[in-house]
Amino acid sequence: MVYLYTTYSCEIAIYRLRDRSWTPVFTRNYIWVCVIFYKDNFYSVDQFGVLRRSLFDKSYSNYKEEVVSSGFKFRCRFRYLVESCSGELLMVVRRLKSCLDSDGQWRLRTKFFEIFKLNQSNGDWEVVRSFGDQVLFLSHNDSKFVSVRYNSEYKDNSIYFIDDLGRRIKSGSEDFDVYDLRNHKVESIKLSHGHRRMHCQWF
Repeated sequence: MVYLYTTYSCEIAIYRLRDRSWTPVFTRNYIWVCVIFYKDNFYSVDQFGVLRRSLFDKSYSNYKEEVVSSGFKFRCRFRYLVESCSGELLMVVRRLKSCLDSDGQWRLRTKFFEIFKLNQSNGDWEVVRSFGDQVLFLSHNDSKFVSVRYNSEYKDNSIYFIDDLGRRIKSGSEDFDVYDLRNHKVESIKLSHGHRRMHCQWF
């Protein structure tokens, strides 16, 4: 089975090998900012940090929804759900700042990240301060952890992300950055392929 979801229309659809078309699963009247398929269920989080789980039957034709965590005190639309290598559900929050660029324009830039782990027993979010020898490639709906134990090409205990909010209008380029969880600093990285696509994600 293949599932497809979009944060723009808040829809999820599935496709089985025997099907001839996509089957809509559900549409929400609230706006989620990230959704993942975790432990056989869909989990979504909105800009207020409310985490919801959709419980489906085997045919994925009926479901019920429940709130797993009631959210945070602050509002942020840059939240990312990701499954850790050990099978835990994490939420990464990107915090922004307004900066004056070299061309005299104010732009939003990434200031730092906050990482939380869901306590499955009570729904609380616990702070995570280190990824160890893992590196996280951050993207809405499709973040991935990669071990760098045997690969020195990437910086361990870091988050690789695309700071497309700070897009340079004249050149049309996007900034590929890495956030080090040790010193809490953002550094730019240069990619050899010279990517120029808008709103790109890691693949």
